[in-house]
Amino acid sequence: PKANKKLKNILLNEYEISQRIVYLKSFPRHIQLVMTLQCNLNCIMCNDKHENVFISDKELDDLIAIMPYLQFLTLRGGEVFYDKRTGRILDEAYKNDVKLTVITNGLLLDDLIIDKLLRVAGGIVFSIDSPFKETYEAIRIGGKFEKLKENLKKIYQARKINKYNLYLTLNMVIMRKNYNEIEDMLYFAKEYGFDAVVLAPVEGNVKGMDENFFEKDLDNECIEKMAVKRYYF
Repeated sequence: PKANKKLKNILLNEYEISQRIVYLKSFPRHIQLVMTLQCNLNCIMCNDKHENVFISDKELDDLIAIMPYLQFLTLRGGEVFYDKRTGRILDEAYKNDVKLTVITNGLLLDDLIIDKLLRVAGGIVFSIDSPFKETYEAIRIGGKFEKLKENLKKIYQARKINKYNLYLTLNMVIMRKNYNEIEDMLYFAKEYGFDAVVLAPVEGNVKGMDENFFEKDLDNECIEKMAVKRYYF
């Protein structure tokens, strides 16, 4: 099908794989892209170095050039919306019918970006570690809980009115500071129309804090509480 670049690329890619061809003429069908290492937050459990690193303009142009062939694109950071060029990628994803997944803390969204996100098929993964202002801002240093709720409300209302085909996932990193708030988080997710909640255990050491009870022998009580609650959740 000469007029359908995406379908032609899929067929060529499947053929090349079936023939075990090493040097492919087909373009990638799924790309995961780290837009930048920069972030607007300094989360207590994050060990990433938020360096002033962004993809180059040439790399961005290369991505745009193969967008007609892409089926799936995942954008992440750092904080993906720290890079102001992300809006251009959202436009191209919509134009080329690319299923897009964006991983974000949700704090840098504005009305224009929200509109662009809502019209693109795919999903948004929001990193939110507490449904309560005090805990949230203690974990996500620099975050403003009221701003987060304001953005979530805009998306919820827009999806409710226009029936946008957008899948929302809430990702909660579990640690000592918030493990007793999981049930409240489930109600929070329901309130804002999330489709799924992912509970991920904190990994490694949280500097200067005793938050990782999953890897400490003295925290059997916390582990037992989680085990009892697991099936209830």
